[in-house]
Amino acid sequence: MKRELRVLVIEDMAADVELIRHELRRAGLRCRSEWVQNKEQLLNELTQNPPDIILSDHGVPGFDGFTALDMARRACPEIPFIIVTGAHGDEVAVETLKRGVDDYVLKNRLHLLAPAIERALREAAERGRRRRAEEALRQSQEELRLMAEAEQKLRQAGTRTEGDYRELQELTHVLAWDLRTRIRHIDRFAESLQRAPGGAARPEDRNSVRTIVESARQMGRVLDELLTYCRIGQVEMKRMHFSLADTVKEVLRDLSREAEGRQIEWVLGDLPVIEGDPALIWLALSSLMSNALKFTRAREQARIEIGSTSTDKEVIVRVADNGAGFDAQRSAKLFGLFQRLHPPGEFEGTGLGLANVRRIVQRHGGRAWAEGALGQGASFFLCLPRPRAGGATLDPAADA
Repeated sequence: MKRELRVLVIEDMAADVELIRHELRRAGLRCRSEWVQNKEQLLNELTQNPPDIILSDHGVPGFDGFTALDMARRACPEIPFIIVTGAHGDEVAVETLKRGVDDYVLKNRLHLLAPAIERALREAAERGRRRRAEEALRQSQEELRLMAEAEQKLRQAGTRTEGDYRELQELTHVLAWDLRTRIRHIDRFAESLQRAPGGAARPEDRNSVRTIVESARQMGRVLDELLTYCRIGQVEMKRMHFSLADTVKEVLRDLSREAEGRQIEWVLGDLPVIEGDPALIWLALSSLMSNALKFTRAREQARIEIGSTSTDKEVIVRVADNGAGFDAQRSAKLFGLFQRLHPPGEFEGTGLGLANVRRIVQRHGGRAWAEGALGQGASFFLCLPRPRAGGATLDPAADA
């Protein structure tokens, strides 16, 4: 140990206290111990001079080790707590560990005390690192939420100038990059903890680390989507005439691996030439068609339709499925940032895909909406201006 440990000993026998102190000195632990014999002294030490570790007899007159454990957990939940007792029997040992004690050492085997202290301190340090990583993850999520709320409020107010809007987008982009870097650090740390010898040895510790890894990776996916959201607003649009049918077929090829092994009926209707940015429209259709695959996963026979209708001024593209659907009363939230109408454990996602779709359509001067019902599928509509005469045309051969 590089620094002096502060050890709190709960014991009613002075001779046993001296035996414990002697064993700690013999083991070479640099420590200073305080001795308490009742609840009042224990509470005073916990509140005024919190120790690094607590060693408690199981049967102190007036209060037992479990009472001391409860007091310690309420006042200083992170401090390791070891029962040092003369009480024998497997039942006593099992009960103490079930109650959350970090370790259990018999007084006639005090040579095991120093290793138990080192192990308990090491595990407490690991818990502290995991807690800090989880807190950093929560702070990143909160920053992301506040950032999204700020942008949404500015949009609704309608008072933002073009310069303010660009500045906010740049800030969002920079923050997203910064947060993604932090998330990657959390992910790498948690992975290294999983691989470290003796790291996360207990099942509950492994579960905690696994949760950190999964949460960090999910947050990374959210940030990637947020960066896409920022780029959609910043990229220079390349308006040209191109085949909607060709774009849909390209998306189908990209989704072929996701569709493997499933019974899916793809129904392609009239898909005319439209005007817009081919890359952005591809991104919007890819998001809608991928969602259709995801939300029909529970269907033995999935049906996904992509078609369109036209008016004198507009082309309305429709992507429909017979999947899980959604509560129609909440349809207004579908295209909002971080809005999810299904529990995360039921369907994976970031809550940003449809926000990206709406932003793409708005940049084309159009609008997006959805219709559906729970358990009865959903239909998503992209309304785009009709192509203008004389516009540039995408050459598929040149693009290939």
